[in-house]
Amino acid sequence: MKNLWIALLMLLTVSACLPEKGGKDDTDPEPDLSGTYRVTSVRFNSTTNNSVPGTVRVAKVSNAAYDVDITLNGQSLDTFQVDVRKASGKTYDMYVDNELVGDIDGTQFRFDITDTNNDRVVIIARK
Repeated sequence: MKNLWIALLMLLTVSACLPEKGGKDDTDPEPDLSGTYRVTSVRFNSTTNNSVPGTVRVAKVSNAAYDVDITLNGQSLDTFQVDVRKASGKTYDMYVDNELVGDIDGTQFRFDITDTNNDRVVIIARK
């Protein structure tokens, strides 16, 4: 009987030292996509310009929401908040009011919208 208590005590001691299963915080599965991305191209309808100076600043607000500030030619074009949802691989889709507006993966930001006049704007930026 004494050997059984010693074995149980050793089992409890060893199991207390094992790492926990799962993560410490499973509520934030996506990587932090925050940062400053440098604009590499701007497309308006069928015309693409690869020399527009600009930045896209992405700042985390919550587990799945980010503030986005797009600056082109030294002027803030727009500031808005996006919700991110896992897409495929390392890519996350960005939504504004449940409308898909682009994607982001931590190294590339792609903003792609078509306005009410059917004008399409695509902004690509990289870290």
